[in-house]
Amino acid sequence: MSRLRSYSPSINKLITRKSVDQLKLTGYGCKENEIRIGGGECLVWKNKKTEELLLNNLQSKKPVKASDVLGPNQNDSNCWFNTFFMLFFITDKGRKFMKNFRRAMITGNITPNGKKKIPQKLRYPFWLLNKMVEASLVGRRDPDNYASLMDTNDVIKKIYNNLKSPNKKTGFYRKPGQAGNPVLMFEKIMDFFKKGKNKTDFGLEWENYRIISNYSWFSDLTQKNSFIYKDIVSTKPKMIVVEISDQNKGANGYKGKGEAKVSDFKKKLSYKFGGLEYKLDSVGVRDVDKNHICALLTINGQDYMFDGENTTPLYKKKWRHLLNKNETFKITPDISERYNFTKSYQCLIYYRHK
Repeated sequence: MSRLRSYSPSINKLITRKSVDQLKLTGYGCKENEIRIGGGECLVWKNKKTEELLLNNLQSKKPVKASDVLGPNQNDSNCWFNTFFMLFFITDKGRKFMKNFRRAMITGNITPNGKKKIPQKLRYPFWLLNKMVEASLVGRRDPDNYASLMDTNDVIKKIYNNLKSPNKKTGFYRKPGQAGNPVLMFEKIMDFFKKGKNKTDFGLEWENYRIISNYSWFSDLTQKNSFIYKDIVSTKPKMIVVEISDQNKGANGYKGKGEAKVSDFKKKLSYKFGGLEYKLDSVGVRDVDKNHICALLTINGQDYMFDGENTTPLYKKKWRHLLNKNETFKITPDISERYNFTKSYQCLIYYRHK
């Protein structure tokens, strides 16, 4: 009996998969806006050959090896962006569901037919973001080890500087050195690209994802007659994000007459809504002292932990069994921050499985 494939966004059908090896595209020895290919040649980012090579890597069927992956390093308070980076581009379902967005970052075309384009001011910052995603996935296979040298603050700065002031005032992006939130980053990117003439569908517009950030809606996920349950059955979102605050003063809403605490959220590994099923793929979790955020990932179906402060890029360690346990854990033994699923801020990313 053949194994049933999990759900994939229909728009991915437009991105032809190829049985080719990924090229080890590097940046070391070239300028930031270039990629380096075999023989030491540097190709500028707008070169058609550059686009062709990056698309070739995106379309490759070759599986990602966790032992190769190199996540971005911690620098100047960029842990929130690095967590966003890992949750939405590196983990199993992130790679799958954001594939069309990566195509847009490579080509500059929001829609595959090229009728809608990324605004020129943001064209290069998002191209650079994709270059870094590609570098992380190629990772150790890159002889120049570019991923270990890159700094995502370069992307943070360029995106921030090229946005119009109203977007800055509404907290769209942060400057390097400022604290941020990985879920807000994702939400604002999707919101920006769907506004006005740039409205598009990367497979993840508002009707294609839901953010659950209060206890009432969370508890209603299992209630068939609730508004949120019926809404999910009707709209069939591709992603559900459960965001749980570690702040007081009713940040999570209320449970009965009292404030809902982190420990009140009894999370599940999967949720079913009629014939739909959503499975937990990854989690962003902040340490109990509220200083640092890391990513808990799924790579080839296995549990991994990522901390940009860690010299080991990915740490193979089980985390799903801790989901509702009052148990404090570390990402790696030699780093001081501690985490706890019943006390820490967390954002849980569930993708549609069927």
